[in-house]
Amino acid sequence: NAEEQRELSYWIMGKRVVTLPFVLTSAGYALLVFSIFVLLTDLCGLQVGLFRTFGLNPLAVYFIHELLGTAIGALLPKDSPWWWCAILIAIYYLLVYLFARYLEARKLFLRM
Repeated sequence: NAEEQRELSYWIMGKRVVTLPFVLTSAGYALLVFSIFVLLTDLCGLQVGLFRTFGLNPLAVYFIHELLGTAIGALLPKDSPWWWCAILIAIYYLLVYLFARYLEARKLFLRM
């Protein structure tokens, strides 16, 4: 009868159906990570150049990321070895960063 009790529990987390416990847990983890970033950046004055570069021009980075992701994804067959995936991900992030850094250096910002 453990199976019957398991079905009656409202706090079961599953991957197939998004349940309230899953939403609450994931929102809690996200708020915890966000609060750590706020503490480190706003209260302690910590700055990370990568986050600053992406944060200054987020709309342009979003478009660049989408275009480069499609182009790099075409080079990645479904049966690729892990090392090929790692190399392409590294190239992908490097290219996105270089595009964003180029726009930042030229003071070109895409605003809404």
